[in-house]
Amino acid sequence: MRINGGNESRLFIMGSSAVLFFLVAVGGLILGIFGIGGISFEMGRILLFAFLLMSFLAFSWDLLFERLPRRPPPRWAKYERP
Repeated sequence: MRINGGNESRLFIMGSSAVLFFLVAVGGLILGIFGIGGISFEMGRILLFAFLLMSFLAFSWDLLFERLPRRPPPRWAKYERP
C-alpha cells in the first residue's frame, strides 16, 4: 500500500543517516575526550557542529520550500495500490 505518495522510505533513510552521523559525532567527541585512537577533542566538536548546522539547514529548507504536511486520509478512504 502507498500512503502519502510513498515517501516513507526516503524519510526513513534520511532519518537513519542523521542518527548515524550524530552517533559518529558523539563517538568522536568521546574518543577525543579520552584521547583514544589519536582522535582529538576538536575533531568531535567539529563533527557535532557540522551535524547541528546540517540539521538546521534541513529544517529551514523544509519550512521554506516544502509543502505543508498532508493530513492523513480518513479511515473510510481507499488507499492506492502500486
